[in-house]
Amino acid sequence: MKLIVKIILIAALCIAGLMFFPWYTIMAVPFVLNLFIKTNGAGAFFSGFVPVAIIWLIQSILIHTSTEGILTSKIASVLPLGGSAGALIVLTALLGGISAGLAGYTGNALRNIIISPNKKKKSRYGRPDYMYRS
Repeated sequence: MKLIVKIILIAALCIAGLMFFPWYTIMAVPFVLNLFIKTNGAGAFFSGFVPVAIIWLIQSILIHTSTEGILTSKIASVLPLGGSAGALIVLTALLGGISAGLAGYTGNALRNIIISPNKKKKSRYGRPDYMYRS
């Protein structure tokens, strides 16, 4: 349930951020949210990947239809995609999703470093227990 709420929140904040800020807002939003909201590693990645991939897929389809496919076919012919505009649209969504997913995972990793859940327990002599292994 928390993952679904986080996906919706990231999608809403990314859409709002893209209206006023540059494209790399899609990496700042999952990073900050995963920094403050605890999730496991896969959940942190997918909470960034899914909404941004969907947003960029929709946005690239809208650009494709508004330019009647002229822009996407020219860009697809320059890249090694065989001139396929559909492959360019999917590749755009995947690259945006992967970058946001990695940003979310990085935020989660930084949270785990800052708030260390496995603090070393001290023995009664004031040293960590691992120093007394035999």
